[in-house]
Amino acid sequence: EPAKPDVNTIFDAEKEAKIESLSGLTIKEAVEQLKGTEFVINADFLNKAIFLAFRDRINGTIAFSLNGLASQSKANEIFIFKKILQVFPEDSIPEIEKQYKLSTPAVKNNLLQILGTMAGIEARNILTAALDDRTFCEEENPEMEGEPMRICDVAYNQLVLRYQIKDVLRTIGPIHTLEQRDYH
Repeated sequence: EPAKPDVNTIFDAEKEAKIESLSGLTIKEAVEQLKGTEFVINADFLNKAIFLAFRDRINGTIAFSLNGLASQSKANEIFIFKKILQVFPEDSIPEIEKQYKLSTPAVKNNLLQILGTMAGIEARNILTAALDDRTFCEEENPEMEGEPMRICDVAYNQLVLRYQIKDVLRTIGPIHTLEQRDYH
């Protein structure tokens, strides 16, 4: 199983002060700060900053992140939203499951990719259940070779990567026919 991110790394006084300053900001303001290069390039720094900034307001932060994933957020925001959910797996997986049931296929795609890296048996259970969903989750693109990805294809890829399963197709993509994808 993937491990929960480490949030106990100790940094120099300047970095610790920067992390501490985030807890006084609104969720939106803190997310804006976390998108900065200093946080993004250092996973341990980002994980600890997320934990300390949001530990006393987990529910609101998870809701904010899930709303951001469901909207037309920018890639750097989506990265932070995913990291927030990964830092708080016990609290976020039940909310992800609720959101998953109500989401569009495109949002389900994002949620499955997050679940693939999250600690907890519940994440695996959602991924396994998604193997039965043959709904397309990507829009057809004239430049794409083959059929767009489906929910089950994304779930397969996440499970193979999550457990490093040997002697199977490493990833399924649009280049594979639907029959090939179904076989795997």
